[in-house]
Amino acid sequence: MQLVTGHTGTEHVKSAQAGAMHAGIVGTGTYVLGTGSKLAATMLNANTVSIADGDLMLQGRHCSIAHGETDELTVQNGTQAQKRNDLVVARYEMLGTEPRTESVALKVIKGTPSDGEPEDPEYEEGDIRAGDLVAEVPLYRIPLDGISVGDPVPLFDVLLPMAELQSDIDELRDSVSRLPIVASGTARVSGTFSGSQNAGRYFMARVDFGRDLGTGDYGLAAVLQEPGVHAYLSVYGKDATGFDAYIVTTGTWTAQSFDVMWIAIA
Repeated sequence: MQLVTGHTGTEHVKSAQAGAMHAGIVGTGTYVLGTGSKLAATMLNANTVSIADGDLMLQGRHCSIAHGETDELTVQNGTQAQKRNDLVVARYEMLGTEPRTESVALKVIKGTPSDGEPEDPEYEEGDIRAGDLVAEVPLYRIPLDGISVGDPVPLFDVLLPMAELQSDIDELRDSVSRLPIVASGTARVSGTFSGSQNAGRYFMARVDFGRDLGTGDYGLAAVLQEPGVHAYLSVYGKDATGFDAYIVTTGTWTAQSFDVMWIAIA
């Protein structure tokens, strides 16, 4: 094992190590970060697409267009009475020989004109961590209909900042805590499975609330409270005093009595 983020007295941190850390934090795919203009694409004219500032995580490699800057790319003319899809891709490259420098650039891959529905052009998929020297990732599809050029269609996911994710989680938690719970509980049910193990063994059991919830309408959720059991429960025929639980298992579980946890929500 090697210490990466620490002072060792020699230059030792490699791009692959930084890339692996980024991939472990944000994911091993390709994502646009929620910074700047998020690499927004605009057609300046029929032959020029402009990509605005923002940041891209490409299999752990951080790529960027500086704030206020743009990359402009050329789109070739369309063909009369035919359709075509072009792709804007981010192309990563590493030299196969020393000094094995790395680079990234945006480029337009021209598609094939078609009388029907056009297909996206092929691009060079690659796995940087596996040692591939080239990896192309589509960012936008540019549709052409004759000589008319449509708006670029984004093909990427925008990765939300962790602070924004935390805010969304807090809001969801608050929403759940405000749910008007009518009642909840755990009931012991019993039954005998029918059917074969491969086709799925099953039985129906009555779950009693142990109280009268009245005739008001309510939502109901229920789960088996049996750790390690491969079985599924569906709710049928609920009323004021309980519901019918349909239990199915394809495993070797043979228990004939078990607990069902339930919650009723207004």
